[in-house]
Amino acid sequence: MNAAALGPTIAGLILAGGLNTRMGGVEKSRIPVGGSPLIHRIVILLQSLFPEVILVSNQPQLHRDLPGGVVLTSDRYRRRGPLGGIHAGLACAGAEAVFSVACDMPSLSRDLILEQIREFRSAAAMGCQVLIPRIGALIEPLHGLYLTELEPLAGEICSGPGGYSIRSLLARARTCYWELEEDPHLSSAFSNLNTPKDFHVHIEESGRA
Repeated sequence: MNAAALGPTIAGLILAGGLNTRMGGVEKSRIPVGGSPLIHRIVILLQSLFPEVILVSNQPQLHRDLPGGVVLTSDRYRRRGPLGGIHAGLACAGAEAVFSVACDMPSLSRDLILEQIREFRSAAAMGCQVLIPRIGALIEPLHGLYLTELEPLAGEICSGPGGYSIRSLLARARTCYWELEEDPHLSSAFSNLNTPKDFHVHIEESGRA
């Protein structure tokens, strides 16, 4: 069942920004995983969950081969890191909220995303604007749900004199945290491919799964 059919509309949002310096300049979204670029796998997963999928990239020419229906947009505030990408997605979305992930997350879990959506709907009914997973002291803002009504606040922070961390938005929004227990399998769903070593570790772990 489509996730958005159960309540307020939600769009899938993929952030494909960054300079990829730790990956030696290689565009992480195009890393081949399972025979296709990683970005394709993420798009297909999100399209199975959401009626609208948005990709934020300042290099849209790299993504002309994406599955049909993906909405391409770019940062409206450049060099603002992930917060700039989230702002662009909030501004572009036709939905009431976005589920945001990074383009270099190879182990996203459909079941985990669905569970988080259910938690978000309960939290939103109580006035929360953001739902972020938290494991101990670690938070996962790039596996988060954000109401699109936060676009003006995100833009205000991005256009300000500094402090462009997503945490600046979380501190000023009505943010709720989804408390999760530490578990290696669960943590892998939030993992990123930041370095060549991360990629090789992912390949090894996939082979053992």
